[in-house]
Amino acid sequence: MKKIILLVVIVTIVALFFVSEKKEIKYGYVSNITIKLKDNNTILNIPLEDYIVGVVAGEVPATFDIEALKVQAIIARTYVLKRYNKSNNYDVENSVLNQVYISNSKMKEKWKEKYDV
Repeated sequence: MKKIILLVVIVTIVALFFVSEKKEIKYGYVSNITIKLKDNNTILNIPLEDYIVGVVAGEVPATFDIEALKVQAIIARTYVLKRYNKSNNYDVENSVLNQVYISNSKMKEKWKEKYDV
């Protein structure tokens, strides 16, 4: 009986050690997905996270409430991932028919000194 009690105590202590160990929670997920964007007659390969930033910048004014920008990012991500790898040539077109994307250089040009990376 003493051996069983000792075993239960040891297992409990070991379990508590693993449960109480602090784990770092990392926010934000960066994928390794690359979006094929048809811009005029050119196919651009853009990392998903950069693409989402460009779509949010292209679709809604930066002056919108932060929550609206977050919702737009979710919508943009959902839309492009639904279309991801459905076609052999490209995933989305840079147009109002799909999603409007603007590059970092166009963001800098548009917002000038208000542009912030």
